[in-house]
Amino acid sequence: MVDLVHNEEYKENALRKFAENRLRSDDIMNDIYFRNRIENSPLGNAELHLLESQEKLVSQEYEIENLRIKAAMYKAYFFRNSTLAEKLQKQSEENRDALIGEFDAFSYASWRANAVYRTLEDMCNEGLLTEEEYRECKV
Repeated sequence: MVDLVHNEEYKENALRKFAENRLRSDDIMNDIYFRNRIENSPLGNAELHLLESQEKLVSQEYEIENLRIKAAMYKAYFFRNSTLAEKLQKQSEENRDALIGEFDAFSYASWRANAVYRTLEDMCNEGLLTEEEYRECKV
């Protein structure tokens, strides 16, 4: 009999499924059972912690970029550069829509499918900000 916990291909698929948060309701009990088996396996537990740490790191990167854009927006408001502040506010909203759209697979609001996540650098590279505006955004 094959032990599923030691089958590398099975572990990769199970961990990927948990990482992507794509559990179907009819699979929840099986996934909980196998997740417990993976957590109790020394190697599986380490891989699971690695995936959870990676997820936290990515979410922190998104939050940091969101705070950079908001700080630049408030700086622009403070120095009475309302056009720059409006550009940054619109991009902040578009970034939020892009992240929410990825989460709900664009099923709730289809207009989110066109939202593009951009950093300040991306905005400058795509011509949404001039070099001067980008320098003003440095906090």
